[in-house]
Amino acid sequence: MKQTTLTIGIPAYNEQANIYRLLTCLIHQSEKEIEIKKIIVVNDGSGDHTVMEIEKVHDKRILLINNSSRKGQIFCQNLIFSRTNSDIVVLLEADTEPINLNYIKTLVEPIINDRTIGIVQGNIVFAQSKTFIGRVITQQATIYHRAITLEKNLGEIFSSGRGGRAFSQRVYTKLRWPAHVPEDTYAALWCMRRKIPIKVQKQAVCVFRTPGNIRDFRRARQKMITGQTALEKYFSLKEIHSLYKRSNKETLMMFIEFILTKPFYCIFYFFLKGYAEIVSFKRNFSDHWEIGKSTKFVLEKAELNFGK
Repeated sequence: MKQTTLTIGIPAYNEQANIYRLLTCLIHQSEKEIEIKKIIVVNDGSGDHTVMEIEKVHDKRILLINNSSRKGQIFCQNLIFSRTNSDIVVLLEADTEPINLNYIKTLVEPIINDRTIGIVQGNIVFAQSKTFIGRVITQQATIYHRAITLEKNLGEIFSSGRGGRAFSQRVYTKLRWPAHVPEDTYAALWCMRRKIPIKVQKQAVCVFRTPGNIRDFRRARQKMITGQTALEKYFSLKEIHSLYKRSNKETLMMFIEFILTKPFYCIFYFFLKGYAEIVSFKRNFSDHWEIGKSTKFVLEKAELNFGK
């Protein structure tokens, strides 16, 4: 039986804290029934030691592409799509890490079993934060994530690159992102408009650290708000709201869980959210956001937070 071929793509901008560990995990991934042909890392004009960390990992499948200046995540992902002819492309964010060595195999299984599926979304867990603000944000994110994963049409509303994504050849040969859009929701809406199925693979898990300070949280809120506006150039409000809007009942249930389990965290979070949105200056969505440094720490397995 012919093995399914894969290319893994990673855009990397100032990712010296995480990239070595991520690549080490990837080169040891199980290849039962699959073949990882290439691991393309696009160094997007990093000003730190990202390249040095990449070059420490010795594996002939790693292809390092250096942009002379920062081009943005969308440029890098379009470049990765154009540089492969494998059956499936897996995109990962450089500040995440697969939780085990079966992650890639598990992530791509739905496409192998059903060639009509266009994108498979990986799942996420949150690393425990070492700051008070980080713990508050992580608690809220954990409750929100748990709530949306109970929804029936999960594949259509859970759009996040943080869990990793697998793209079928049918999708990655045709999808190209325009500049200055939130790439994760754009890809989901692109598939939804074409009635290409999206699936979430809950067993394929990556670790991610939420923002740990007010500045990074404010930046994340800005990205979310301006991202919705940017998408209006390409999709209808009805399509956009299908991904962003939760019902009043769902919102109330999340609030009740938050206030009952962590009342002080809940109150502080809503003050924090209000402050972030009041002081956030108006701007357009950009492919060149300043990165949030508080999410860029190596993730220790002992730090994982499963929302228990």
